[in-house]
Amino acid sequence: MTRQNIFGTALRQVREDRELTIRSFSEIIKFSPAYIVDLEKGNRKPSSNVIEAITQNIFLTEEEHEKLLVGYYTSHPRMQADIIYYIEKNGLLESLQTLKEQDKDGTKFKQFIKTLQTNK
Repeated sequence: MTRQNIFGTALRQVREDRELTIRSFSEIIKFSPAYIVDLEKGNRKPSSNVIEAITQNIFLTEEEHEKLLVGYYTSHPRMQADIIYYIEKNGLLESLQTLKEQDKDGTKFKQFIKTLQTNK
């Protein structure tokens, strides 16, 4: 599995576990079927908007949510490197572990990432 396709594989699994076609899945999350196909094949990098659309419109298990997030961050290596550097530099690992335990829907984590991106 390529680094970029971790997200696509996780996305396809979420869709297939719910027995949704690409078209019906795309209607639920309001992204085009062509975009979903490209994501599943690893031809495009996922946007934060697609993660948000999925989490708001489809019930995800904690494991599914984690796989999608891992896929998202591994498909954006520069962002990943910036985040890792920031976490190490500021000793935030314990805070992140606590955040993960308390943040069931991923909202606080997304806010944290946005804060990291704006405070470079």
